[in-house]
Amino acid sequence: MHTGIKVMNIMTRNPVMVNKDLDVESCSKEMLKQKVGSVLVLQDKKLLGMVTEKDILEKVVSQGKDPKNTKISKIMTTTITTTHPGEDIYYAILKMRNSSVRRLPVLNQEEEVIGLLTLNDILRVHPDLFEIMVEKLRIREENTKLTQLEGNCSECGTFSSLFRNKGQLVCSTCNHHKIY
Repeated sequence: MHTGIKVMNIMTRNPVMVNKDLDVESCSKEMLKQKVGSVLVLQDKKLLGMVTEKDILEKVVSQGKDPKNTKISKIMTTTITTTHPGEDIYYAILKMRNSSVRRLPVLNQEEEVIGLLTLNDILRVHPDLFEIMVEKLRIREENTKLTQLEGNCSECGTFSSLFRNKGQLVCSTCNHHKIY
């Protein structure tokens, strides 16, 4: 399904970019100052990684690390899905969905960062594409949602709290030992 809208027409043209040697505290302050939820990490115009608010919370704050003495190169995500300026936004949102990301750095032919495409950018101009993202969330939620009950485990027969896992009612022991 082509939309006729190219990435280059809606991307953020000046995303916040930082050097890999920046400390997490300085990075966080820059993100707050620029009012962004992520920064691209570059060296010599080449994309090395990305740091998001989630990275800072999970890899620094929750771990009790010192943000002044932790370099962003130690917490950045390095496996990054990218797009190019001529790609139709429909295919870009499919990449986002399949990679479970909300941001795609936009690279030119020389592999240099020229922009950042976010889920919000796409939804602002083509809100009906939101259903593509919601579909993935629904599937993920159904696969991970466990409902707790009490009764006999369908695997080992013991009476205990049971978890519904893909149609089976199993105790916590069987739930951890076997994937249903």
